[in-house]
Amino acid sequence: MPHIGVDLGGTGVQVGIVDENQDDKIIGKSDSVVGGTAEDIMDTIVSTTEEAVKSAGLKLFDIKSIGVGTPGAVDPEARVVVSAFNLPFHDFAMGKILDGKFSLKRFEGAIGIGNDANVVGLAEHKSGAAKGAHSSVFVTLGTGYGGAYIDKFGNLLTGFNGAAAELGHLGMIKDGKQCTCGKKGCIEAYASVTGLIDFSIEVMLGNPDSKMWDEASKNVENGPDRTNFEFVRHNIYTADKEKLATYITFLKGRKIVNGRTAFDAMRQNDLYAKGVVENWRSYVAESFTTIINTFQPEILVVGGGIVKEPDEYLLTPIIEQVDQNQFTREFPSEKKARIVKAKFGPEAGIIGASYLARGKRTI
Repeated sequence: MPHIGVDLGGTGVQVGIVDENQDDKIIGKSDSVVGGTAEDIMDTIVSTTEEAVKSAGLKLFDIKSIGVGTPGAVDPEARVVVSAFNLPFHDFAMGKILDGKFSLKRFEGAIGIGNDANVVGLAEHKSGAAKGAHSSVFVTLGTGYGGAYIDKFGNLLTGFNGAAAELGHLGMIKDGKQCTCGKKGCIEAYASVTGLIDFSIEVMLGNPDSKMWDEASKNVENGPDRTNFEFVRHNIYTADKEKLATYITFLKGRKIVNGRTAFDAMRQNDLYAKGVVENWRSYVAESFTTIINTFQPEILVVGGGIVKEPDEYLLTPIIEQVDQNQFTREFPSEKKARIVKAKFGPEAGIIGASYLARGKRTI
């Protein structure tokens, strides 16, 4: 049976036709750029969906359900996007609006709405790295620190208001680093890839002989950026506080320093980079320990581009630290949570969203 998964992002949307009878294989797909008003974005979702259905050789009335994964805080029961930082949604009744638009296209199935991190966790639990598990937690290490918890019945933990399992905004350090949510000391400020980049830049600014500068240099094009980069590298010791802030904005905003910078330099035996990676890994491990102690899932799935790093540099030392510190450290191995890499890549949002309304009646 075909279902539609819609993966909505801040600048684009991907729509896939997911066939339940073919182990959730994506049999049709289309994508578009999004922009403009909330109404414009809804129209883009509808038109992109029609293209995806057409690419699969189907009609909309062949589709059993539609699910939409969207950034922001979502009330899945009301099918309302409460707020989204990078999209024009505020108390936006997305489900009801899409009901009206798709009914005009002869679609009569159910439509579900969910948070984008939650639907990726759903994909991994239903047909990915946590398939068959009693329960699972999904964590994505990226620009932010997203999370989802799926219980033994295969249901997402969303809370009474849809805002549960914001794992990146659990506290890590009182009055610590500023987080994008407005609070200080959140897990996200330390254990996300953004946190890793921040740590890298902090150490680079104090150590111009670090190989992290050489790795960062590979991301600089010739021209003004190259000139500015070399100036920053050779003038950090004489910079005042205001100039340092400008240098940091340049290195971070131009994506000259990224999540690979410290790892690549560490592999060249750079001790500064080694310290950065070890420090960041310790925060990630501490966050995993907190999450495991709270939920005790059978499997904790880790996603994000950074998990492409070989296990010896990333997951293995993290797992070792978690094993030493988790509450269940004396339990037999089969009674302790396992930490594994995500199975899916970019297609996870589509597959997970396709589960949001499966088996539901028209709402």
